[in-house]
Amino acid sequence: MPDHFVPQTPAAAVSAMPRSAWRARVLRHRERVEQWTGPRRARRARGDSHPVYDFLFRYYSYSARQLEVWHPAPHEALIDTPEAREHFAPPVYQAADGVIRRDTRALSAGSRAKLTSVKDVMTATRDRPANFSCYGMHEWAMVYRGHDVRHVQIVPPL
Repeated sequence: MPDHFVPQTPAAAVSAMPRSAWRARVLRHRERVEQWTGPRRARRARGDSHPVYDFLFRYYSYSARQLEVWHPAPHEALIDTPEAREHFAPPVYQAADGVIRRDTRALSAGSRAKLTSVKDVMTATRDRPANFSCYGMHEWAMVYRGHDVRHVQIVPPL
């Protein structure tokens, strides 16, 4: 399968990000994501769940911890330092010629196919006009006159 995610540029020709740049990205990413993962953790600790905010955690089964970890974009490289090697280690990342970059060979054929599929869906979503005609009616239709109400705590009685 062709590699759509990492340009085939020699490592020595890549402009590499210094520690200060990638550490700043790590912190900004975590701050941005914690607005969703922090409340999720608090709800789980109380034994609560939110039907909307927690849906994606259950549906895609990503942990808060996984979502809080920043990774450089597939085409980006980092200056090779001991700290960078500690954070970005094999088999996902490889160091060569003074830079650390993602090793696309570490992806299985299945992972490559999944990434290609996700990229295709995201590209199609971006390139098509938005359609707001549903207004959430599919959710209402899923529970209308049913006996198994998924969100019983927020659905008004029939």
